Amino acid sequence: MKGLHQEIAELREWIAREWVTARSIHSDPRDAHEAEARAKEHERKLAIACEAAHLGEAQFARLAEAEQKLRQSPRNSPELTLAIRDLETAAFRLRQHLGTAPTVHAG
Repeated sequence: MKGLHQEIAELREWIAREWVTARSIHSDPRDAHEAEARAKEHERKLAIACEAAHLGEAQFARLAEAEQKLRQSPRNSPELTLAIRDLETAAFRLRQHLGTAPTVHAG
């Protein structure tokens, strides 16, 4: 699912490419300077996106915990069912915003 995690991955790729251009002895000096400026701007955006993803993942965990606790209630009501459904919807929408977190493969 495309979301914030995928944006972070793309930013990391862009930054790596820009730094290769910026540091290459074969790059035109103007191109190298512009690539360095773009890399620094992408790094600023990356820091913001990483912080947003970290906060979002923490909130996603809290939503799941709240939903689970409400499901354990010994007394059910239509209002409780609606509250649980609202938490499910909020968690779904937050997951869409965050996207699927990339998996780390041992290599």
